[in-house]
Amino acid sequence: VLPENGNGDFTVVRNTTATRVNSSGFIENVAANVPRLNYDTVGGNPSILIEPQRTNLISFSNVFTDGSYQNSGMLVQNNFAISPEGQQNATKISSSASTQNLFKNIGTINGSPYAISVFAKNSINGANEKIRFGSFNVAFTEVTLTDTWTRYSITITANGTSQFFGFTKPISSNNTSLIYGFNVEQASNVSSYIPTVASAVTRNADLATVNPPAGTVKITTTFEDNTTQVLTTIPVTYTMPNGRIKSVEMQNIL
Repeated sequence: VLPENGNGDFTVVRNTTATRVNSSGFIENVAANVPRLNYDTVGGNPSILIEPQRTNLISFSNVFTDGSYQNSGMLVQNNFAISPEGQQNATKISSSASTQNLFKNIGTINGSPYAISVFAKNSINGANEKIRFGSFNVAFTEVTLTDTWTRYSITITANGTSQFFGFTKPISSNNTSLIYGFNVEQASNVSSYIPTVASAVTRNADLATVNPPAGTVKITTTFEDNTTQVLTTIPVTYTMPNGRIKSVEMQNIL
């Protein structure tokens, strides 16, 4: 790739840590101001993950026995299995007869969208277990799990200044499942997982910029799904758009 003198190199700014999926398929933290090479396929080619600022409103996002959760009869066992981090910090939850709930009350903005997400899988291979999660005020989603960690999500519109977010017993069965990484964002779609402990955590936006070399006549940005953004009016400073980006090509007049 030309030139080799540093012209055309991007500068990346994000003044907080953030997560990515590494080449082994595990979620890991990336230091501030370091670009996130995210792998959707183990051992495949990465994309650069560029995201807007987001906040996970759920404290103790992966410690479901913390006293900030309200638990009405659900059995919760921390550090039960290997999580998407590759660590022994996935939680097993079990619900049986009668209504059983695990939830938090979070302040919300009436009429705003909230994206709720969690990683989940079967606690026993091939069991086709179920998990039911969402907002007690608005809506739940119930999904049938597999033997692979999968991130499930639901988006609701807040109907008041607080909402109860969490888990309840599936409608169709008594159930046990593994969960990891509960995330609630004030947004219409989920972003990368934001770990929290004692309070909500904000991940700053990724800002990747470059001054295109003199003579640049076209900038083609290719996203992970192979769609492209093409610029022929070249700005003084080009800012990489949000998304999962495979490449940015700056075409120069030879």
